[in-house]
Amino acid sequence: MHSKTAQKWWSALATACILAVLCLLAAAAADDALYAFTHNGQDVVVLGQIDKMSGDTATVQVRELLRSSKSQRGASPLHSEQVAATITVKGLSAFAAGDRVLLSLQKKGGSYQVDMGAYRASSTELPLQITEPDGAASAQSACLTVFANSRGALCDFTLQDGGAFLEYRGQRYQVYSPAQGFLDPQVPGTPQLQPTYPAAGSNWFTRLQSPALFGLLGLGALAVLFFFWQLRRRARRRTVRLKNGVHQHDD
Repeated sequence: MHSKTAQKWWSALATACILAVLCLLAAAAADDALYAFTHNGQDVVVLGQIDKMSGDTATVQVRELLRSSKSQRGASPLHSEQVAATITVKGLSAFAAGDRVLLSLQKKGGSYQVDMGAYRASSTELPLQITEPDGAASAQSACLTVFANSRGALCDFTLQDGGAFLEYRGQRYQVYSPAQGFLDPQVPGTPQLQPTYPAAGSNWFTRLQSPALFGLLGLGALAVLFFFWQLRRRARRRTVRLKNGVHQHDD
């Protein structure tokens, strides 16, 4: 009788220990993924909008690239010149055309694969709100909201007891609690980083979509045409002034 009771007690204790270890491992994995997401641990972080979907593969219009202000970890972030304005991303089965997204991506050949996570964004303009793919708030999405709105300036976060905290200049700010959800921290002296917009990558034409650039190119073309017109005009005058022995004409 006592042996059966002891066996049940040890079985329950072992189950509780296993569950505790699994929870710790899950929390550590989430913490590691969040750290990598906010410390350049992928090829690129993209804020954009899904244009088309085919299975789990999406065509994404890139609106902005985000980088952490901290030293990189893992893969080197791609320079904006290497990221096209429209990219193909695999691993987005939880989303649909029209969705705005914040994506941690790894480049795979000519396309991209979700790396440290894919989240839903309320907008492609800052400030915005980041949530899980199903629209729910979480500790991770709260941290990424602060990260995105500061353009990577605020990037040191800790997940603890279901909540999330920002560490900045020796101060701790709570950004999420299970009871209250997202808590917008009022952080004094937050540096305002300039946005990093994508260049065209190999699509050189989209680099010239600025009206100012088109105007400069137009003026340059007119200057070249005027130069050649002047050369031809001078050649005609020279021909007219030559003495006998040269056929003289003027078109």
